[in-house]
Amino acid sequence: MLPQTTDQILAHFRKDPVTKNLQEFVRKNSFEHQYLFIREKSDATGYCSFCQKDIPLNDRSSMSHNTETTCPRCRHEVTVKHVWRGIKGIADVAYVYHFARSVKNKQMVTCQTFYVYRFLDGKPETMEYSPSCYYVFSGEGGKMMYVYPYTGSHNLTKSIYIKNPAGDFYQHWRGKISANLDSLARAIRQTPFQYSAWEKYTEMDEKILLYIKQFAKYPQVEYLSKCGLSAFIQSYLERYPVTKGLLNWRGKSLRKVLGFQPSKQEFQYIDKKNLSGVTLANWIALRKSGCPILLPDLHGYGWLTEVDALNKLRETVSFDKLLTYQKRLEKRGELTAYFFRDYPDYLRECKQLGYDLSRKDILYPNKLAENHLQNQLRIKQKANRQLDKKLTERYPKLVEKYQYASADFCIVIPRTSSDLIGEGYHLRHCVGGYIDRYANGLTDIVFLRKTAEPSVAYYTMEIQNGRILQCRGFKNCVPTDEIYAFLDEFKHFCFTKKRQKRAV
Repeated sequence: MLPQTTDQILAHFRKDPVTKNLQEFVRKNSFEHQYLFIREKSDATGYCSFCQKDIPLNDRSSMSHNTETTCPRCRHEVTVKHVWRGIKGIADVAYVYHFARSVKNKQMVTCQTFYVYRFLDGKPETMEYSPSCYYVFSGEGGKMMYVYPYTGSHNLTKSIYIKNPAGDFYQHWRGKISANLDSLARAIRQTPFQYSAWEKYTEMDEKILLYIKQFAKYPQVEYLSKCGLSAFIQSYLERYPVTKGLLNWRGKSLRKVLGFQPSKQEFQYIDKKNLSGVTLANWIALRKSGCPILLPDLHGYGWLTEVDALNKLRETVSFDKLLTYQKRLEKRGELTAYFFRDYPDYLRECKQLGYDLSRKDILYPNKLAENHLQNQLRIKQKANRQLDKKLTERYPKLVEKYQYASADFCIVIPRTSSDLIGEGYHLRHCVGGYIDRYANGLTDIVFLRKTAEPSVAYYTMEIQNGRILQCRGFKNCVPTDEIYAFLDEFKHFCFTKKRQKRAV
């Protein structure tokens, strides 16, 4: 039975929890730095904090204060510290997870965390262990209790979680966090946790505690791990949003837990490929939604990174027909890496153009990229036709207002949106982007041409409120002196009161 009070939890732990095994683990694994202390200038020995032995120093020439060297005895990398130069106030701190068998019930596993302090200016071999958290696990679940750092009181928690150093009390924390996984291997022998598949999660370090918690509550996690889903389980334990709500932890079989029965082929593929937890989560989500496509095809055709696009496409195209279409494009050499961008855009354009998507030749075009481009052009032409209607209405007034010619140059009024697009293409500037403003009367655009070649693009002018805002030639070049002289004539002709009165 799980303990329910702080005293009941404490009853599962040794009264002297700092065992030799824990001390050895801390000495070898828990501190980020190790040191070689030389106490006096004349000393021929030093003290290694790693092997905790006095070391004869045959050559001190390379052992200046704060230099990196190797302990002559244990060959571990250490930092040299001359004690007489001052090491007062220097301390190392570590946070350690240590597992053990319950002293009260041999079928239960415990975990205790410690803050470990080593004060270098005193006796570096002496370490202080301060308990932080207590965890107890059985086949019924788990319980957690932590020590409040300010008062030392014990506090029960509603759930089990990783409580690493944090908060104002530990705001200057600079220590290393480590988990004694060897102690876990010893603690779970001949307990329900022995075959929990915990070995697949050793890379999680101290977060492996979350897996032990999950197994204690839901033993089904064992066969999920052994089926090759350990990457997904790890992402789930680390609370990746994409994994949320995918599993039915109360299910008693693989089908009921996942919501579908994976095929043998899928298990073989999982075992062969090193798929991430997010990728497996997307596979589970798709298959659970009724997608009949197996994992090799889902992965090979890029489905597992395009779940959002697939959910939208599903409204128009079924999963199996979409895969058949992809395979057909691949066979024809038409399948691109941007399929899940181009195809939804193509379908949206078809709806915008009013095409009948019940026709297979429209829904599944052989040349997707080409049809996608044609749709874009048709939509643009359709929009331009609406603008051209406005331009046709404006044209006579603009001719009356701006038509002018001299011996060398003349003004040509654009009739359609195509005229502006062509002008921008030939002169390599952006007048094509002014079509909407020009059609709606927000600005006026006229072409300046040579009188001898009125159909050849030369310069383009933008006019607004009786002012020439800009006059640009090839690649936005500025007018020549000759052009400026013509512009003076043009302004005098068009913008004088006499001309304006006549135009009215």
